[in-house]
Amino acid sequence: MSVAFATGLITMLTLTKLQTEILSALRDGQLLTLDNYNMPFLDERALQPQIRYFLTENRLITRKDTTRAVDAKGNGFTISKKGLALLKAQNSNTNASSKKQT
Repeated sequence: MSVAFATGLITMLTLTKLQTEILSALRDGQLLTLDNYNMPFLDERALQPQIRYFLTENRLITRKDTTRAVDAKGNGFTISKKGLALLKAQNSNTNASSKKQT
């Protein structure tokens, strides 16, 4: 399954429940920040570094301000256009599969 995006097709990634929750929180305006030890936080909630690596390697999140250090106060990661498209596609697939079951 694939989702049309910008210059071509992207392969549909399978997101875990936690990854979906993080992308939804970022879509709603929260910010993923890093501490001095490169540990990611979503507000006060500590996350595993592998989650951030997965999201950045697949370009689902992007830096808020690329001119400043990512660990600078007020800077961090926000959801990217690709992340929004994937989240929207996953939500529509979930809604379609739940309608089939009823």
